[in-house]
Amino acid sequence: MNNESYWQKTVNMPSYPSIKWDDCYDIVIVGGGMSGITLAYRLNNSNLKVALIESDTLASKTTGHTTAKVSYLHDVLCIDIYEA
Repeated sequence: MNNESYWQKTVNMPSYPSIKWDDCYDIVIVGGGMSGITLAYRLNNSNLKVALIESDTLASKTTGHTTAKVSYLHDVLCIDIYEA
């Protein structure tokens, strides 16, 4: 049985070139999940040379098996619980 999420089955992920191990980088991000990809994206327009290293396909591990649901309601619920 192939354990893939719906979006892993329906989205074609782009491929990227391998980094050159003899190059120098200002920042090396290990892990191409949601956090690593977001950090690399945010640093994209900086003057820093950034490398993102992932041993498998980007977003294929824990991030790939989430529902990717983003909601602001969780904070509201936590505030309600805290104030009670």
